[in-house]
Amino acid sequence: MSSDSLTIISSDIEPSLKVLSKEHIQEFFRSYGLSMIDIDQNKILEILSDISHKCSTFIYLREVILSDRQPYTIMILASKIGMYIPLSKRFGINTYEFYITNVRYYEKIITRNTEKLKIPSLYDIYMVKDRISFLLQYRDDEIIKPEYVFSDNYNTRIEMLNIFIKNNVNIYGNFRLECNFRSVYNNDIKLITYYNDKLTINYTTNELLDLFDLEYNKLWSCDYGYKNKDKKYAFNYLCLHMLRQIILEQLHKWNKMDYNYTIDKSNHLFQIFEHLDRILDKEIKNDISAYLGEHNIK
Repeated sequence: MSSDSLTIISSDIEPSLKVLSKEHIQEFFRSYGLSMIDIDQNKILEILSDISHKCSTFIYLREVILSDRQPYTIMILASKIGMYIPLSKRFGINTYEFYITNVRYYEKIITRNTEKLKIPSLYDIYMVKDRISFLLQYRDDEIIKPEYVFSDNYNTRIEMLNIFIKNNVNIYGNFRLECNFRSVYNNDIKLITYYNDKLTINYTTNELLDLFDLEYNKLWSCDYGYKNKDKKYAFNYLCLHMLRQIILEQLHKWNKMDYNYTIDKSNHLFQIFEHLDRILDKEIKNDISAYLGEHNIK
């Protein structure tokens, strides 16, 4: 076997792969996180044939590997799969290396159903549980919008998405419930937590109920905010949607355990849910019946 080519032994390898040099094949393996070390040549070609059928980005990657690998060429080819090349990578071999390193993160874009696709809003991104996986199905130009804060300094698409989420989504913070037992939510225990990158605040259900201002459709973050309505201490509406959603999911769990679909209206968590429903009355949100069915309230 020569240093720049592989001897084709298997007749099952498709003709288009037989013209590739050893260096070309090494680039395919590198792009998909594979190694050719200690693998015989026929097995290498079988693996190559396998990924050519399983990886939707293969034909686009092939075009890049066989190109002149100049920055302008790579940027044109990158646009076919929705890849944005950051300014810091638009010179010399860096552009090609960026593409090779990141092409695997664009698989979902090639295979997605474009008929049902809509560009995600901030609400869509905020509410989804796995934000990275969700965003991977969108082209970079469908995510990078003027209304968002965007960093042009990153090495991988995953790093870019994490920075995007930190700068545009995590700034609003999140809520979580600390316990699954329904009886404890009427006690004086801090079981509702708000957190962001800078702080964590724990509330009892009574404390949170006291912070609702239904006249102004606000949920204030503390007593100080409640007494000074001109101050911007109210939770963002995205947070209210998140809190409503996690309470709704918790109510659904309780009803599944009881099999009677009866909601105890005296439960403080349900009272918080009712307040949120009132504040978000005109907002698009998940229907309670989708979670609780034909529920009863006592």
